[in-house]
Amino acid sequence: MRAAFVAELTALLAEDPRTALVLADISADSFAPAAQRHPDRVLNVGIREQLML
Repeated sequence: MRAAFVAELTALLAEDPRTALVLADISADSFAPAAQRHPDRVLNVGIREQLML
Protein backbone atom coordinates (compact mmCIF):
# COMPACT_ATOMS: atom_id res chain seq x y z
CA MET A 1 0.00 0.00 0.00
CA ARG A 2 2.82 2.40 0.84
CA ALA A 3 4.61 1.66 -2.45
CA ALA A 4 1.41 2.38 -4.38
CA PHE A 5 0.98 5.67 -2.49
CA VAL A 6 4.55 6.73 -3.26
CA ALA A 7 4.15 5.86 -6.95
CA GLU A 8 0.79 7.63 -7.29
CA LEU A 9 1.85 10.78 -5.47
CA THR A 10 5.13 10.96 -7.37
CA ALA A 11 3.14 10.81 -10.61
CA LEU A 12 0.77 13.52 -9.37
CA LEU A 13 3.69 15.78 -8.52
CA ALA A 14 4.99 15.38 -12.07
CA GLU A 15 1.59 15.99 -13.67
CA ASP A 16 0.11 18.82 -11.63
CA PRO A 17 2.19 21.79 -10.43
CA ARG A 18 -0.51 22.57 -7.84
CA THR A 19 0.26 19.33 -5.98
CA ALA A 20 2.44 19.53 -2.89
CA LEU A 21 3.55 16.98 -0.32
CA VAL A 22 4.34 17.62 3.34
CA LEU A 23 6.10 14.77 5.15
CA ALA A 24 6.90 14.18 8.79
CA ASP A 25 9.86 11.82 8.27
CA ILE A 26 7.55 8.88 7.48
CA SER A 27 8.48 7.54 4.02
CA ALA A 28 10.74 10.54 3.41
CA ASP A 29 13.40 8.28 1.87
CA SER A 30 10.85 6.88 -0.56
CA PHE A 31 10.08 10.39 -1.79
CA ALA A 32 13.74 11.46 -2.13
CA PRO A 33 13.70 11.33 -5.96
CA ALA A 34 10.50 13.39 -6.07
CA ALA A 35 11.99 15.86 -3.59
CA GLN A 36 15.01 16.33 -5.84
CA ARG A 37 12.79 16.99 -8.87
CA HIS A 38 10.34 19.23 -6.99
CA PRO A 39 12.17 20.75 -4.02
CA ASP A 40 9.66 23.59 -3.76
CA ARG A 41 6.69 21.20 -3.44
CA VAL A 42 8.03 18.30 -1.34
CA LEU A 43 8.66 19.43 2.22
CA ASN A 44 9.85 17.25 5.07
CA VAL A 45 9.15 18.92 8.40
CA GLY A 46 10.86 16.12 10.32
CA ILE A 47 9.44 15.25 13.70
CA ARG A 48 7.55 18.55 13.85
CA GLU A 49 4.14 17.21 12.82
CA GLN A 50 2.49 20.36 14.15
CA LEU A 51 4.17 22.26 11.29
CA MET A 52 2.19 20.18 8.78
CA LEU A 53 -0.84 22.33 9.49
